[in-house]
Order: sequence, then C-alpha cells, then structure tokens
Amino acid sequence: MQTLARESVSVIIPAAGQGTRMGTSTPKPFLPIKEKPILWYTLTRFLTNPLVSEIILVVTPAMWEDAETLAASLKSAIPVKIREGGKERQDSVWQGIQAATRGNSVLAVHDAVRPFFAPSVLHDGMQLLKTFHGAAAGVPVVHTIKKTEGQKITETVPRDSLVQIHTPQLFHASILKTVYEKAFSDNYYGTDECMLAERYGYKLAVIPDTPENIKITTPFDLQMAEILVKKYEFSYWPGT
Repeated sequence: MQTLARESVSVIIPAAGQGTRMGTSTPKPFLPIKEKPILWYTLTRFLTNPLVSEIILVVTPAMWEDAETLAASLKSAIPVKIREGGKERQDSVWQGIQAATRGNSVLAVHDAVRPFFAPSVLHDGMQLLKTFHGAAAGVPVVHTIKKTEGQKITETVPRDSLVQIHTPQLFHASILKTVYEKAFSDNYYGTDECMLAERYGYKLAVIPDTPENIKITTPFDLQMAEILVKKYEFSYWPGT
C-alpha cells in the first residue's frame, strides 16, 4: 500500500438528502437538534479532527445558500468547499472527488446525517489503509437475519460473518478515483463506495465503530439523535 501523509484527508459529504421520511419539506441535513442543524454536528466533528485538511460538501442548488451560511458560521481554518450534486448519490460523490485537493492522499466519504461516529474512526481507518485499499466503519450484526419471498421466510442467514456498514468510508485517493471512473464507464451504480470497490477486486477492511453511529432518516432516528447529542455534547461538541 501507499505511504500516508499526515493531515491529508479530504472528507466528502454528500448532503442532498430530502426529509420525505421525516414528513417535512426541510432537507434532512438541515433538520434541527437543539437549534442547530444536523449538518452542523457532522461538520464540527470533522473540523476538530487533526487528520482532516478539507471538507467538500455536496448539495442541491436549493440548499446552496443555507450551506454557504452554515459553512461561514463555523469560522474554521479548515476549508469547507461547496459543490453542486448530481442525480444520484454516486454522481454527487464524484463531484466531491473531483473537487478534492490533489495532494491529499486519502478520501473519506461520509453521510451528512451521521454525526455520532466513534472518535477513533479516522485514525483507525488510516492505520488500516497501510495494508488495505479501503476501509469502512461498521458494527457486527446482532439481529437474526432472514431471507424472504414476500411474507414467506425462506432462509436464516448466518450472522457471524455479517457486518452493518456505516460511514465514514476511507480510500487511497487514487484508488477511489479509479473505482469511480470504472463504475461510470460500466454504467454501474452501487449503494456505497465499498460496493464499487468490491466489484473491481479491491481489498477492504472494517473499521470498528459503535451502534450509536446512526443515520438520521426517520422521526425515531431524530428522537434518538437528540438523546445522543445530550450524551456527547460536552465531549464531541464542547461549548454547545
């Protein structure tokens, strides 16, 4: 694997998700928790991490002004670049890849509405990139998983080898760029970066994460997020 430079992570945050499952017209990243948008919590987690050198925030045109206002309010020495997204998540991440500073050796892709990732995830992911092409945060599956046909249960899937994958997902920058170029050439769309890398035979690892790294997509998730913000506000977001 490649040698990694210090403080060279470009974080790409596709943030074009809508609030349809929330029953609101407000885009999910801008839904409030304690009077601050979810995206504020996510951005602040990365901006206080010494490994991060820049953030590329990919948004819809309708979100652009709010994104600029939020980025300016953070008053960070680490730049937050804003780019317009595409039709699919994969198109938006590609815009982020193209906007990343070329000298940065690692790209991390992260969901805008996951502010509760473990503090060690970026460091641990960087260590794994010494021997793997990419690494993704994840936790072991704890529930029993069944295959079904309609309502009919057809099979129990052994869970001892199953992992629930989260973000961030880290890759050597050159490898993620190559993976995306190949996927677009094949007109192939995956659900995350690991799915694309798997298709082309790259070696991937799991970064130990916690179940608290939820993706806030439903009203129940939002209620859980409010509890987690109260739990971690002084350690993750001092001064809030």
